[in-house]
Amino acid sequence: MRRLSLFVFLLAIAVALVVPAAALAMNANVTDHIFVGPADLYDGVADGMFFGDAHWANDLLQVRWSKAYALGLTTGVWGPDAWFTNMWNGRLPGGSGWNWHTKIIWVGTDLEASPYWVSGGVAYKGQFEIVTSQGTMDPPVLTHIWEVKAR
Repeated sequence: MRRLSLFVFLLAIAVALVVPAAALAMNANVTDHIFVGPADLYDGVADGMFFGDAHWANDLLQVRWSKAYALGLTTGVWGPDAWFTNMWNGRLPGGSGWNWHTKIIWVGTDLEASPYWVSGGVAYKGQFEIVTSQGTMDPPVLTHIWEVKAR
């Protein structure tokens, strides 16, 4: 298995574990399964911080999840239609300078042996696969990184 950067790993955990719980109370559209707003609001507390870290608070976060993902979060019943994406945009005034996109799908506890596994992905949380993780980091130099690119 590949090793993800600390930022992407922490971001994926933070984002995946709270949708739709805290985000729903702030800026999420439950019917359409989307959250769009400053990262500060995503943790459910408008305090100028993203899970206690001010560095990311001003970034724009767009999170989408499937109906099957929402069902899995609320009932524990998961299926192959469950997916989750986040688009992180910190390339704006006062932002972190990072721009990142991640997509996570449910594959079941068989992980790499699952019929839903996509070649090139990374196992996540025992039953999910990160199929896309890519973006740019700035400063000091704008650098594009493909951490995960499943085919």
